[in-house]
Amino acid sequence: MEYKAKKIYKGHISIRDYVVKKAINKKEDLVIYFKDDTMTMTLPKLKHAISHFHSREFKSKYNNGQKYKLYDFPWLSDKDSAKIEEEKTKEYQMEIF
Repeated sequence: MEYKAKKIYKGHISIRDYVVKKAINKKEDLVIYFKDDTMTMTLPKLKHAISHFHSREFKSKYNNGQKYKLYDFPWLSDKDSAKIEEEKTKEYQMEIF
């Protein structure tokens, strides 16, 4: 499932609960787009989020009566994530040898 984010606040991206739950129900990862970057939230990470994150409810400005929660995830683009994994692999290989 795909989601286009409008902003990053203090290094975090906020996603409404019904977007996260929809991805979980479809059993899909959530690919988040922000400007020219992407971040992929895997299904296990999404499930962890709804079971461990708690936030207050907000009322929609546009849909009368609709309430939602926000899940905040630290923004880590797929490019940065790949670099971190590569560095971990190199460190691990250095430890072996």
